[in-house]
Amino acid sequence: MRDTITSKRVFLYGLSLVLIVGLVAAPTTAQEASPSMILSDATIAIDADKTSAVDATYTLTVDSVGTGDAALQAVTGTLWLTGSYSVQDIAATVDGETVSADVAENGQYMDVTIPLEDVQSGDTITVGLTYTVTDAAGQLKAPLWVPEYQTTGDDASINVAVTLPDGQEVHGASFPKINSQDGNTLSYELLHMPGFVTFSYGAGPGGIFNLTVSPRLLDSS
Repeated sequence: MRDTITSKRVFLYGLSLVLIVGLVAAPTTAQEASPSMILSDATIAIDADKTSAVDATYTLTVDSVGTGDAALQAVTGTLWLTGSYSVQDIAATVDGETVSADVAENGQYMDVTIPLEDVQSGDTITVGLTYTVTDAAGQLKAPLWVPEYQTTGDDASINVAVTLPDGQEVHGASFPKINSQDGNTLSYELLHMPGFVTFSYGAGPGGIFNLTVSPRLLDSS
């Protein structure tokens, strides 16, 4: 009887050692790193009308593509859908090549995801995005695609130009602040990517003043 009990104890002790050694020897999973990028430049042209055309180019500098399942495969950004306007005809390019953007509408905004391939740390990526915005006559409220990666905030790297129909002038509130006007073209020079450009316009001279909006609609560093 004593021999049986001793044998069981030896067996359990040996089994415990095997389990402990197995746990200690088991390989640890390396922590995955998320990608890191900077929106280093953006140039956006808006041809204002009842159906406005937006043509935007974004330059993204890749610090690190990340690792594992978190590695860089796409760039996602937001288009705000607040107000009466609608967005159509979204088309995208990456480094001049046409790609199929994934668009998911979520109530007051839509996520627009641009797929990427064979991107390496240190690369520079150029993303092009075009779409149309329909609103009431004399009212521009054009949402701008805001990538999930931010600017450095050190210089005015976001440049927006809005061309008004002939004979039209800005009337009333304007966002963002208009830096200059040349004929019927308005220019904006910004530190961060705004969520939209908005103002009313019509024939004849009109007063312009800045409109304050929620910080949620701005890319803030």
